[in-house]
Amino acid sequence: MTFSAGKSFLVILVLATGLMSQESDTLDTVVQEVSQADTSDTVIPEVSQGDTLDTVVPEVLQPDTLVPSAPVVQNVTSLVVTFTPAHGATDVPIKSNLTITFSEPVRNLDDSVLGNNNVATLITLKKGDRDGEDIPFTAKINKTKDVITVNPKPSFGSGKNIYMSIGATFEDPFGNVSAPSFAIFSAVDVVPPALTFNPDNNELGVALDSVLTISFNEPVRNLDGSPITDSDLANFINLRVSNRRGKAIPFKGVINAEKTAVIIDPVSDFEDDQKISLSLSAGIEDKYNNAVRASSITFSTVIKVAVIDIELQGLTTIENIMLSDYVRTELNDTRVAISMDRTEMLDILRNNAIDPSGCEADDCAAEIGTVLDVSYMVLTRFAKLQKSEDFVTSRTVVSGDVVMRLVDVKKQKAKNRVKKEFSGGVNRLGRIMRRMTWDLLAITPTEGRFALDVNKLSFLERIKIELSEFMVSPREWVSDHPGLAMGIGGFVLLSSGIAISIASQGPPIIGGPPEFPEVP
Repeated sequence: MTFSAGKSFLVILVLATGLMSQESDTLDTVVQEVSQADTSDTVIPEVSQGDTLDTVVPEVLQPDTLVPSAPVVQNVTSLVVTFTPAHGATDVPIKSNLTITFSEPVRNLDDSVLGNNNVATLITLKKGDRDGEDIPFTAKINKTKDVITVNPKPSFGSGKNIYMSIGATFEDPFGNVSAPSFAIFSAVDVVPPALTFNPDNNELGVALDSVLTISFNEPVRNLDGSPITDSDLANFINLRVSNRRGKAIPFKGVINAEKTAVIIDPVSDFEDDQKISLSLSAGIEDKYNNAVRASSITFSTVIKVAVIDIELQGLTTIENIMLSDYVRTELNDTRVAISMDRTEMLDILRNNAIDPSGCEADDCAAEIGTVLDVSYMVLTRFAKLQKSEDFVTSRTVVSGDVVMRLVDVKKQKAKNRVKKEFSGGVNRLGRIMRRMTWDLLAITPTEGRFALDVNKLSFLERIKIELSEFMVSPREWVSDHPGLAMGIGGFVLLSSGIAISIASQGPPIIGGPPEFPEVP
C-alpha cells in the first residue's frame, strides 16, 4: 500500500473523530462517510477494496511514511511601547536620559531602516503638556532597533512637568504599527523655596500696627524633616530695631497649616519714624531637602507730622487755612506720613498755652512738635513777595519764592528744604505747594497726580483744559504758556489785519441823493 494525495480519505481524521464507533465498521463504510471531508491539502494513503483499518493504520503511523508541510510564520501581536520614566513618574533627576523601548525591533513605515539621523523626527518632547514649549533634544537608536535614547538639551527645569510622545510612526518586521502613546512625568525639585516679605524691602510708611508676613512658594519644614511649629519660629526669625544687631522687638509668630506662610505680630505697635529689620536665618527646607537661604529686609514706619498754619499777607484767613490743608492732605496721600488734624493740633496747643503764629525758626518748631508728640514739623515761609491784581478777573496775583522745611523735632533742625518760584493766584500757589510736599518727603508723586499726560488726551480735551485755566486767571495762564500765548496773539493780530485788508478792498458804499429842501 502506498500514499498519495488527492483522495478523499484521511485516516487521521477517521481516528480523531471516532467515525468507527463499532467494531463491525469496515473501512468501506468509513470511507463512504469521510468522503465529504475537505482533504485537498492532506497526504492520504491509497486504499484497496476490502482493506481494513488493521492493515491501513499501521502503515499510516510509520514515521518514514509522514511528509510534514512547511510552517507558515505570522505575528499578530501588537507592538508594545514602554516609556522611561513612566507616565506619572515624579522626582525624575533633571539630567536624566529618557528611553522609549519597543517589544520588537522597529523600522519606518516605508520599511526603511531607522537611524540616529532620522529617529528624532518621530519623537515629541515638550514642557508641561502637548501644547507646551518644545524642548530641544538629541535621539539615538540602538543596534537591535528596539530602544531609543532621548537626551534633552539642556536638561529640563527643576520641578517641571515633561511631555514625551510618539505617533503611529513605527512598525515591526510584520507590519504591526505602533499606537500613538505618551508619558507625562515631573522632574525633581532642586531649587530652594522662594520667599516673599511683606512689607517689601526698603518700604516706607509702614503702619505702626502692622502685622508682618513671610510667604513661601512651597511648604517648608525643619532641617531634620519634622514639621515646623509656632514655637520653632523664634529659632530662625528675628525682628529688631534699625538692623540685625539692634534691639529685639518681641513678637508672636504663627505658621499656617499649609506651612507656606509665617505671620509675625509684634507685641506692641511700632514707633513712628522707626527703621525695622526683619530677618530669616537658615534652618528650614522643602520636602526635597532644598534649604531656604537666609534673607533679611529693612523698612521704615510712617512719620507723624504737624503743619503750622501758613500766614501769607494779602490772603484771607480762609485762603491761608486752605493752603495749609492742601499740605496736610498731600502728606497723608504720600502714605509715608500721617498729618495731625488741624483742630486736634490747635486744641493741644491751646491747652498748653502755646501760640504757633509767627513760628519760623527750627527750634521753635521743634518745641511745638514735642508738645504735639510728632516727629516732624512743616514750616512754610514766603520771600520776595509781591502782590498785584489780574487785569481781567480782578483777582489777587502773588509772586515770589515759597520755601517749605521739614524739621526733625528730636534733632531740632531741618531734615529737608524745598524752594520754588511762583507767580499767580491762590489756586496756582496751592498746586505748587501740593507738589512741593512730595518733594519735601523725597517721594515721587503717583502718575498723573499733578500733570496730565497730554499724549493720552484728545485735541478737544486739551483745548477744554487750557480754556478752563485761562478763564480762572488769564495772567497766570499767560505766564505758564508764554510761547503759546504769543502764538495765539500773533494769530489774532494776523487774522484781524487780513479781515481789515479784505474789507478795505470792497466797492465804496454810495448813498442816495440828498433830500431837497421844502419850498415854502
